[in-house]
Amino acid sequence: MTDARLLAVSLERFKSHASATRVDLELLNVIIGRNNSGKSSLIQVLLLLKQTLDFPRLDVPLRLEGAVNAFSLRELTFGWPEPAEMVLGPSFTIEWQSPLDVRRSLDELGNPDITTLAQKGQMPWLLESILTGEPFPESAKYSITLQYAELNGKTTLLSVELRSEVDHKGVVHKLEFSFKRNNDGLMDCYFKDEHARQLVVTLEHFIPYVSIDRRNVGPRDRGRSWFNAFSIIFVDGLEALKSLIKGFSFLSSSRPLAPSLYSPATEPIDNLGVSGESAAQLLQSHQTDYVHYLLPNPDAPTELPAFRQESLAAAVNNVLGALGVDGRVSIEEIKNVGFRLLFGRANLQHVGRGLTYLLPLIQLGLISDPVRFQHRPNMSLDHFDTLSFSLCAFEEPEAHLHPKVQARLAQWFVALGMAHRQVIVETHSDHFVRHLRSLVATAAEGSPMEAWLLQSVRVISVRQQDDVSYIENSGLTKLGDLEHWPADFMDESSDTEQEIYLAKFDKERVSSESCSAEYVHKDLTRQQ
Repeated sequence: MTDARLLAVSLERFKSHASATRVDLELLNVIIGRNNSGKSSLIQVLLLLKQTLDFPRLDVPLRLEGAVNAFSLRELTFGWPEPAEMVLGPSFTIEWQSPLDVRRSLDELGNPDITTLAQKGQMPWLLESILTGEPFPESAKYSITLQYAELNGKTTLLSVELRSEVDHKGVVHKLEFSFKRNNDGLMDCYFKDEHARQLVVTLEHFIPYVSIDRRNVGPRDRGRSWFNAFSIIFVDGLEALKSLIKGFSFLSSSRPLAPSLYSPATEPIDNLGVSGESAAQLLQSHQTDYVHYLLPNPDAPTELPAFRQESLAAAVNNVLGALGVDGRVSIEEIKNVGFRLLFGRANLQHVGRGLTYLLPLIQLGLISDPVRFQHRPNMSLDHFDTLSFSLCAFEEPEAHLHPKVQARLAQWFVALGMAHRQVIVETHSDHFVRHLRSLVATAAEGSPMEAWLLQSVRVISVRQQDDVSYIENSGLTKLGDLEHWPADFMDESSDTEQEIYLAKFDKERVSSESCSAEYVHKDLTRQQ
């Protein structure tokens, strides 16, 4: 079975991204670039879709209140267009892969006529599999394109395009549905370019579903074949996409000040909050619950991390140690009042801002466990192969952290990627990026660590020119370089080191020449 995970995100007319821009996603994705270059926009697309799916009103196509907040759709549209009756807004495309259970879908559809479905639903591989007895494909790749607009001041979803790719015996079979808003404000369904009038479309925010009145459609009618094709190919894939986006976790670069005393949570806590504001309550509530993760080894950074199942509290302290932080975090319960979060014997409020910033980074990685808080004594890393990936993003995780810890964060994020977390990191840290490059450069030739880094790390460089953002995707090389080295990438540190070296050389030369002149003068004086 192939795990559900995101493959790419594309955006157009969104903030500073004017033309269609595609961002390939691997398991560990590092976004770099100057301030105000358009880096955050990549994560904000996912945040917009998540806060929309989390909203209870299903008729809202794009919610503009939440982690991403905007007064109107035009505020998020490239060029800040002036108000008009119709303003074309951003377009987003999400690509993902997900498991496919063809046999179950056929059973739920009442085992339709396969020959008709294969022909009119354009699924020839289905009939071939039935005739030859070969297994059905177990996965598919998908994409959904959402085109938004502002109509009379209201955010509107103009169209949805769905595409799928099913690989059967090395041949890729494609299927396309599109949904377009008509003059009545409803969605019409199209199978490829043909209007599927028999199908009724409903939207759950931006997720399309189709239904059909079987009483008025014959068993060999092409409309029924289209409905069956949609049910077999897209229904499970769309559910997987909803699960991935709703489960998306994001941690911003800001943190609230740690109080001296925490009140216990009044309701179940299952997330940290965008700024880590619920990190202490989550740790207190789930300190004895199990998480599954990989612990990096700072003494052997290019060896594969060790798989562990431990309580959340124990895991937090073990990761702290791996990142080079001495001391342990503990919880002191105060009866009928609340609890204190301690580092060693000191209140967290008195140990500096760095730990306040680091704890949520560790916790988010741990609770992104696809089977978090479940005790599975026989769990191993191989068992993750049957699970979907979780998706999490970190904005400037290096904030307030010592350079040594910044560097070791690279090992922590690699370990998360290996343990079924799909990670997006937006960073300015030279130490983090250099250490990531050093991991692949120092890994043994052909080792599992080298192979994983070369295959699973994506560096996304964002630059801006004339108020327009551009993106370049790159992987790592065996020598620790990037496949496409971006302009001005980490030049500041190397340029400064060169300036120091040249200045030192000049001073040593002047000092040497001065000493030589003084020696010659003294020697001449003695001779006289």
